[in-house]
Order: sequence, then C-alpha cells, then structure tokens
Amino acid sequence: MLRAGRRVGVEQLVVHTGQHYDALLSSSFFDDLGIAPPDHNLEVGSGTHAVQTARIMERFEPVLVQHRPDWLVVYGDVNSTMATALVAAKLGVRIAHVEAGLRSGDRAMPEEINRIVADRIANLLLTPSRDAEETLRREGARSEQIVFVGNVLIDSLVHALPHARATGAARRLGADGSHVLVTLHRPSNVDDDGRLRAILDALATIGRRRRVLFPSHPRTAQRIAALGLPLDGVELLAPLPYHEMVDVMTRATTRNVRSRSPRARINWRVIPRRCRRSSRACVVPHIHRGLKAGMGVPANESSRHWSGRE
Repeated sequence: MLRAGRRVGVEQLVVHTGQHYDALLSSSFFDDLGIAPPDHNLEVGSGTHAVQTARIMERFEPVLVQHRPDWLVVYGDVNSTMATALVAAKLGVRIAHVEAGLRSGDRAMPEEINRIVADRIANLLLTPSRDAEETLRREGARSEQIVFVGNVLIDSLVHALPHARATGAARRLGADGSHVLVTLHRPSNVDDDGRLRAILDALATIGRRRRVLFPSHPRTAQRIAALGLPLDGVELLAPLPYHEMVDVMTRATTRNVRSRSPRARINWRVIPRRCRRSSRACVVPHIHRGLKAGMGVPANESSRHWSGRE
C-alpha cells in the first residue's frame, strides 16, 4: 500500500508503535520490504494488553494532533490496530481498516476484540476476501463503507518471492524440501503449560520422521527455557528475517503455524499446514490468477491432531 500511495503522490507518514521491537521481528521487515524508517517510533514495548494499549494511545495522540492527517490507515488485528483507531475516532480523523471483516468467532482471542472494535469505528473497510464483506454486512456495516481490495499479505509475498529465493536461506539451513516448518507464539498455546508440553511432544514425534525447523519467537523460547522443556528432534532457531522465512517456508513439505500471516501465504502456495488453535480467522486468498487455496484445519488439544496422525 505504501508503494501504491507513493505512485499516486499520496503524502504518507509511518508510525511504528514498537509493539514488536525485536530487531528480527521489527526493523528487518522495514529493510526487507523496502519501507523507509518510520517517521515516529512510539517504543511502547511489551506489557499486558491493557498496559500496552494504554501506552499506545497515550503516545500516539500527540503524533496525531501534530500532523492532523486526512486518514489513519490501520492494519490487521493487533493491539496497535485497535488503540490507534480509538485515538483517531475520538479526534475526528477518518479511519481505513485494512483486512477488515475477518472473524474467528472466538472472543477469548484478544485479536478478535481488536478486529471488532476497529471495524465498528472505521470509516472505510478494506476487505481481503468476499466472505469478509459478507461478515461486515451481517454486522450492520453500510455497503458504501466496504471495498474489496484483496489480500495485501499475498501482494507482499508476490513482491518478495524473488528476493526470498535469492537469500539462499533454505540451502544454508540444509532445508531440502522434506522439512517441517513451525511457528508458535499465540498465548493460548504458549502460556498454557500443558498445551505447550503437548505441542512439543507432538513435534518430537514428527521429528523422528522428518526434520523440524522451529524459528522461535523470543517469548516462546523464554517459555520453553523457563519450563525446562525438552526439544528432542526439533531445531530451535532464532527468528528469521522476512525474506529468509519466506524462502524456508515456501520450500517446506508441511507448516505447523499459529499466525494468520504465514497461513495466508501458505494458502496461496497451496502447501499443507496445521493451525495451532481451535478457531481461525484465516484469509482465503482471492488473487489475480483466480486460485482459491484450501483452508487449513485448526488443531484441537489432541496431540494426534498436532502430530498429523489424524
């Protein structure tokens, strides 16, 4: 969207809330995606949902007052999405929500609350899929608010794929295409001791048959270390930069994923994967070539689901 805006001469300011602050999960994305350094970095860091949301609102309000933009564009369903949208709504700044209308139906997920709030107060709802449009209409959104624009995650993947291939990350890691790639950091999986143990047990089972690569979110690695959990047959890696992750991901046999962004990209590449949660708000990628890829099946608490034996 930034590239499209630049092409038509839209003046744009980028605000990085600092919700994600690890270099490999933050600044590397700016580099890999060719985005200029942010105009403002709020550096809110980690905290509870309430603390993080409050920090974002408190630090974002002066930025919005200073610049008084015509529009605020928010993406996805993280705390930054909801917090900045609330500030804009109270200051009378129009809001466009990219990836509007996605729902899991599970309000125990913090992201579900963020999605609903952002969609309720947004002036323009930019949807990634036709079912998202239908959801918004059922919830009372006006037709003139809704614009189907497609999946920006797939746009970024198509743009990034040649660069990802050039990294040679899969070759460097010895990922020959028979490997299984894992991502895992959703609180419902990581913060529940029993569930985390079950997932790692299942991964160890997979690891006896295939090579398992696990680029771990720092928080997940800390939880594993704190509990002293074994990682038999699982190669725990530092987070991979975006292009390297794409290279390893698109060459894998199977992905066990917990994040909607990799799931959407995997759908587009038509690669088997299992979602590590009991509900989903996964984007069906309606893309230019007309491919509608299969949706992944969310896994429940059964380790048989997680290990692929069902």
